[in-house]
Amino acid sequence: MEKIYPIDINGIKNIGVEEWLENYYVPVTGKEFKNIYDKVYKTYLDVIKQNDNEIICWIATSNIRIPHYVTLYILNLLKFIRLREKGYEYIVGQKKEKIPENILAYEFTGRSNINLVGNMISGLTPQKRAKNILRTIKYNIKSLSLHGVSFIRNISNPYFFVGNRYQEEVVSFCDENNINPVCLSPMLFAKNSNNHYVSNFKSSGLIEFVNCFLDIIRKQHTIINDLDFECIKKEISETFSLSYLFFCQNVEVFSKFKPKKLLVTGLGNPIHRIFCSAWRYAGGEVIGISHGNTYSHHYNDTIFMELSAVDLFVSSSRGDKEIVKQAVNDFSLELANCKVISSKNNIYKPLFGRLQS
Repeated sequence: MEKIYPIDINGIKNIGVEEWLENYYVPVTGKEFKNIYDKVYKTYLDVIKQNDNEIICWIATSNIRIPHYVTLYILNLLKFIRLREKGYEYIVGQKKEKIPENILAYEFTGRSNINLVGNMISGLTPQKRAKNILRTIKYNIKSLSLHGVSFIRNISNPYFFVGNRYQEEVVSFCDENNINPVCLSPMLFAKNSNNHYVSNFKSSGLIEFVNCFLDIIRKQHTIINDLDFECIKKEISETFSLSYLFFCQNVEVFSKFKPKKLLVTGLGNPIHRIFCSAWRYAGGEVIGISHGNTYSHHYNDTIFMELSAVDLFVSSSRGDKEIVKQAVNDFSLELANCKVISSKNNIYKPLFGRLQS
């Protein structure tokens, strides 16, 4: 009888819960995955720390999700090796398929996000560029109609904004500080080609950064064969190449009009992070605002993703601020050297009161 392994919840539904429980097996445990991720993540940060090239550091920290995707590669390599050793022939999710001999043949969750920056830039047609311009105009017409004189008053000392303008934490911070920012689309200044920057990438040192990082990873994880290694290297190199292009295009614009202050949300988005890096590199200040409902996520090393992109981080409450500061100390996030403050008004306190009644 052929052995079939359910790869996700759809697979469990297909084979039935009873059969799944009867033959329950986890090829790579959560603890093992965490150990792999910690090692990959530490290696990535160590290579950043050893580098004194400012642009390489900006691009690398903007792509801080790379260790997660590399860990997923290793996870799936281990998973398929162990399933075959256990005699499994097929995996099943929404559909049944033979366990691939080659990881490159398998589109695992998250793989398509490795080069999210590249996917957005390479798909930037003239029509999409026009939409980014129209979207920016639309956002600001709406702000002008809602805030009128206050919006115009801010033009003399403008704040700019990228993200969700109507997120509660953003509204609260702007109201507290009488700010009506000029909204920007993060892709406003992007183009899908520039031969000058493409040729400069080869001498930027980023290729050497990628090679150094992946050479260490391969020595740590000998299951990565030549074909897998070249595939990972190609995808990450392309990510860095197009990140560099996007970074330079924005720096070119920001260097001309000398940006002041940028408010930003959605700091997990690599496009937002590179936009912030270019803004800071050109001399502007970036203020990051908490995504909201994040108390349970802020005490771990992933808070680095939000803190490393900004000069000032606005947490959602005084208690949240202390959690963030404790995480910086406990997880040795010395590369995340921004200042942390909190909103004056805790927007969650009234909600808590209503839920108690």
